Amino acid sequence: MTFAKTVIVMNHGEVIQAGSQQDLFDRPATDYVGYFIGSPAMNFLPAVRDGDRGGVPGTGLSRALPGDAPTDGLTLGFRPEHAVRGGGLTGTVTRVWYEGADQVLALSLGAGTLRIRVAAGADAAGATVAFGVPEDRLRLYNRGRFVS
Repeated sequence: MTFAKTVIVMNHGEVIQAGSQQDLFDRPATDYVGYFIGSPAMNFLPAVRDGDRGGVPGTGLSRALPGDAPTDGLTLGFRPEHAVRGGGLTGTVTRVWYEGADQVLALSLGAGTLRIRVAAGADAAGATVAFGVPEDRLRLYNRGRFVS
C-alpha cells in the first residue's frame, strides 16, 4: 500500500477503521479489515475460551484474553506472513502459489483451511508442512470485533 498516509476502510457506507497502512495491517479492528487489507487475507478459525485464553482447540494456537471478554462468538486470526516453519501444527498442502522468493501455501488441517506465506521451496500439493504462529501475532475477535 503506497497510496496514502491515512487509510479509511468502509463497509456498506460505514467507516470501519481509519489509520496508517501499518496500523490497519498489524492491528485490524475487525475481521473485515483483516480480510480486506493484505494479500492473501488474514486466516480466521473458530475459537473458544479456555480460562483466561482464547484459541483453537487441538492446535496450540491461543492468546490471553481480558477478563471481561465474551465466552462465545470468538474467532482467532493471523496473517499468512506471520506463520513460521517448524512449529507444532501440521497441514497438508492443497495448492501452491509461487511469488518469486516467497510462496503461499494453502493448507488443510483439522481446524480448517488456511494460507501461509513462506520462503520458496520444494513444497507441492500433498506434502505435509509443519508450522506455527508466535502468540504475539495472533488476534482474537468476538463477533468480528478485536478483543485481544
